[in-house]
Amino acid sequence: MKFSNVILIGTLALAGCEQQTPNGQIPDKYVPEAQKLVGDYKGSMDGGQAGTLSIRLSGTKVIAKFSKGLLECGGTIGDLTSVDASSTTVDKATFALKGAAKCVDGQSIAFGISQDLRTLSASVHSGSSTSSVCPSQSDIDSCQAVWQQRVWDCDNETDAAQKQLCQMQNNNGAQGCSACTDQTEQYYVSGTFRK
Repeated sequence: MKFSNVILIGTLALAGCEQQTPNGQIPDKYVPEAQKLVGDYKGSMDGGQAGTLSIRLSGTKVIAKFSKGLLECGGTIGDLTSVDASSTTVDKATFALKGAAKCVDGQSIAFGISQDLRTLSASVHSGSSTSSVCPSQSDIDSCQAVWQQRVWDCDNETDAAQKQLCQMQNNNGAQGCSACTDQTEQYYVSGTFRK
């Protein structure tokens, strides 16, 4: 497993923006900062086994290995793909995720790094669900009352074309009072690793 994402995130914190990381390589000038993240982190992902995440540097490439299956269905960490950082702290490092399609939708794993560089918070998109949400009868009644008032306002229009347009808009709006809307909820698998 390669875990160049975590180190790269820490080392690019000084850059102050999101940076793509071709081939997971850290620029030479960030290697001294990346050394601070090298070590062993204990923890697990939801549904996975507890284990040790080891982060090492090989030249300018960060190498990460997890002692057990990262997720319930396996999975390994690939190259670092991008880093989000502010002027003084690293917000997030995103790595490729391989071999976990059986249990998660996500193709990447994001790691947040604590300010003291001792805790990594991991997150992988695991799926979503969509459900219809419909208004209550009291919400429908309130909505229709507003639209009925607008129809009355349309009756006061003196221009026939404007009056017809106003009534058409009101009729469409009143019909929308009882419309249901779809809401999508996203689900994530998360974990924490501590040095």
